[in-house]
Amino acid sequence: MTTTPATAADCVTVNCFDVRLDNGENLKDLAVGDHLDLPEPAAGMQPGTWQVVAYHGEFQDQATMRPVAVTEELGR
Repeated sequence: MTTTPATAADCVTVNCFDVRLDNGENLKDLAVGDHLDLPEPAAGMQPGTWQVVAYHGEFQDQATMRPVAVTEELGR
């Protein structure tokens, strides 16, 4: 299966505290460039693999996330 790589329009900005990781932490526990496998919808993101693009906000408590295309997942 081939999909188109994500564009800036596909990115979402979420509050880091609205996404809980398997270890109980939130998105701030990940580094820019890290991937998150999301099993169910959360904070405006659909299930699938997402990549942390950037952190911002006064306390770096917001994250810009982009969906990772199926073709990209095969290469990681």
